[in-house]
Amino acid sequence: MRMRPAPPTDRLPTRKSWRRAFWGLALVLLAACNHKSSTRPATLAPEPDAPAARENDAPAAQKTDAPAARENDDMQPQMNLPRTSVTLTMPDGRRITLVAQKAVTEAQKAKGLMFRSSLPESEGMLFLYDHEEELGFYMANCYLSLDMIFMNRDKVVVGIVKRAKPMDPTVLSIGKPSQYVLEVNGGFTDRHSVVPGTRIAWE
Repeated sequence: MRMRPAPPTDRLPTRKSWRRAFWGLALVLLAACNHKSSTRPATLAPEPDAPAARENDAPAAQKTDAPAARENDDMQPQMNLPRTSVTLTMPDGRRITLVAQKAVTEAQKAKGLMFRSSLPESEGMLFLYDHEEELGFYMANCYLSLDMIFMNRDKVVVGIVKRAKPMDPTVLSIGKPSQYVLEVNGGFTDRHSVVPGTRIAWE
């Protein structure tokens, strides 16, 4: 049996070299422990007050609030539509001038005067269409009684719906084609004697 040869005496470790080896090993182990303790497993959830948690929470809050903000906007009245001066000329020559918002897009026309809490006597809303057709309007989400003045392509009044009831979902029509509609306060046409045949002009 062959024996492992003994190391030469000049290579035998001294007490000093053993001490160095011991402290070197201790430093390696200490460094390894510190590194391990500062590293979290990948599956460990971050602490509640960690920056990562706050960053992840912010988008979630924004996503939750966004639909509520859009819903709130949908329930606001249209106040910033373009305005125009509108002149009504009665068959007897009398004239009345008011200011009307212009509803041009489908979304603007669909919303109309919904959610308005008040409407001055000298204001209204003008609905503009591309061609004559039988138009129908309803009062869902309208808080005010309204008069609806229907005009043909020549801007001559061909029919009037008077004092439409607030919040009524019934579709209201004059039963004949029209191309433009002017909505004003309920009772406006009676107070100012607006009748079929009245001519209406705007800029």
